[in-house]
Amino acid sequence: LRAAADGAADRLRDAQRHMTELHDPHLIVGDFDSVQPDTLRHYEQKGTVVAARRAQDRTDLQKLLGHTLVDDARRFRSGA
Repeated sequence: LRAAADGAADRLRDAQRHMTELHDPHLIVGDFDSVQPDTLRHYEQKGTVVAARRAQDRTDLQKLLGHTLVDDARRFRSGA
């Protein structure tokens, strides 16, 4: 799983301009207060899942980890 939390997606996109071996994220999670909307559109158009988590009681990294753990638990329960 390749994932980015909020504004890290901007930094990844900038880095990809210079290092073509960097892959796109599968997932971007956060409240999106620091990522550029154009970056989200760019990755969405390339198939990245963009999941908004607006709650302010956790950091964007905590939101990302929570999202992936919940998703893994759902897949485990479903037998996928």
